Amino acid sequence: MKLLYATSFEKTSGLANRFQVLAMARAFNKALSKNFILGAASFEENKDDILIHNFKTTKSSLLAFRVLKFVRKNNIKVVYSREQNLLFFLIIFNALFFRLPVNVVYEVHTIQKTLRGNILDWFLGRFIFLHVFLTDHLKQAYVRKYKLPASSKMVVAHDGVDISTFDINISKQEARKIYNLPQDKKIIGYFGRFKTMGMDKGISDILEALKNLPTNIVFLAMGGKKRDREEYEMQAQNLGVRDRVIFVEQFEQHILAEYQKAVDVFLMPFPWTEHFAYYMSPLKMFEYMGAKRPIVTTDLPSIREVLDDATAMIVPPSEPAKLGEAINYLIENYDKGEELAGLSFLKVSQYTWDNRVTTILKSLEI
Repeated sequence: MKLLYATSFEKTSGLANRFQVLAMARAFNKALSKNFILGAASFEENKDDILIHNFKTTKSSLLAFRVLKFVRKNNIKVVYSREQNLLFFLIIFNALFFRLPVNVVYEVHTIQKTLRGNILDWFLGRFIFLHVFLTDHLKQAYVRKYKLPASSKMVVAHDGVDISTFDINISKQEARKIYNLPQDKKIIGYFGRFKTMGMDKGISDILEALKNLPTNIVFLAMGGKKRDREEYEMQAQNLGVRDRVIFVEQFEQHILAEYQKAVDVFLMPFPWTEHFAYYMSPLKMFEYMGAKRPIVTTDLPSIREVLDDATAMIVPPSEPAKLGEAINYLIENYDKGEELAGLSFLKVSQYTWDNRVTTILKSLEI
């Protein structure tokens, strides 16, 4: 079985969606070897021996046409994508011009908000061979909204992690020395984009909580666009905690992993929105679990699909006081933090990229 992962992405970058596609490509390549091809608009370099075909366009309609020509020439049996527009044109053009016996897989990341988006997803639901959902809640909402036929093939596959990237042999003290972080402080950390679709991901609540935490606790925040870092720097200044916040730009994963080893407690205080509560499968959650540090997160259904009270401190969303209490508890109760971190690390082995791809391939049953 030959599988093509089709994407309009132009290059690898620090964006989570680009990273997720490349992580999946590596796992597909490991499972299928020469029977896997990554088809993109223009991916820059290939360090993973993945077969890459650059279609040299980001326009969904033209990309779909070129993908189908490539599918016909190379006897591709499965086209996998997370892009709604691309899949729409792929199905239309195949029906009109190509009539190829290709199975189309749609990795769904959200419920559409626009009329056009909803119409396209309703249409795709009638022609997709397999739907892949990030969470069970997303699957249930999608089935209800678009009334998928009873015969539809579906699978839930949460995002994943390469555990070896984060379970590295470096001590907290060594990591702090490398990056000039304070040895005499307790460090709480958040890693990743500060906003999704313009929505705050909990940084504001962390800064509010920090205001009432002991002064020996500092906050390390890595990631975020420059304008977002500047916005939260101003908020920290207004709250009187700017001298206790360390903002760092996003780095490649091997550097990020070393920074994470410098942290005492990881934070993931997403607010309650439809997207965060039901549809997300945050990459940072699995990275935190792989790094063997205790996690404080908010009580959302999407989080509860992976973490529970045995593997994380779970607090109500948008309540900085409760967030601060949980942070302080873990700082003062080292053994409890070690217990949570150990159990979450044991659990994360279920959520590797390789396991995710295995689940998807089994669901194809071709």
